[in-house]
Order: sequence, then structure tokens, then C-alpha cells
Amino acid sequence: EIHDAFSVCELMAVEDLSLAKKNTGASYVRNLFNTENRKINPRGGLIGAGHPLGATGIAQIVEITQQLQNKAEKRQISNAKKGLIHNMSAAATSSTVLVLES
Repeated sequence: EIHDAFSVCELMAVEDLSLAKKNTGASYVRNLFNTENRKINPRGGLIGAGHPLGATGIAQIVEITQQLQNKAEKRQISNAKKGLIHNMSAAATSSTVLVLES
């Protein structure tokens, strides 16, 4: 789950987390969308699922926990063993990253 309350946040995050090389975040995310690879933000991200201030991080933790417990139903990523939660606050001046594994 990558913080994407604003589209540009996801692009910056995939680059900063080294999921994509610098200046390739947009093409990386576009490829995930076009191939229907939902390994990042399988519930639709914050734009798709909502961004309840103060509860966003909890919702992200719930999603990753459900993925690791194989309880995410239609959103389930097969064989999920590790999950990353990335959240931003204070106008993107502060970030938190958690890694959970089963």
C-alpha cells in the first residue's frame, strides 16, 4: 500500500522506495495499471478506497494484514508473504514505512 492521496505521491513513492528508477515512476505505475498487476494498492489506493484523515494508516495496515492472512477476497494477491505500507503526513514532509510478513 503506497500513499497516493494525490497522483504525484504514488509516482514519487515508487521511485523513493526503489521500486522504479528515478524519472520512471509514471511509466512504472502506468504499466502496472495497463497489465492489471494489482500488487501495489490492490484495494485501489487512497484515491480509490478513500483517504480518511487519521485513519488512513490503519486502513493500509488492515489491507496488508488481510493480504498476508489470505483474507483479501477479490483483491487477494496470490502467495503474499510480505507487505509494505507507506504513509505520508504533514503535507508530505513526513513518511512512515512498515514492512509486515507472514
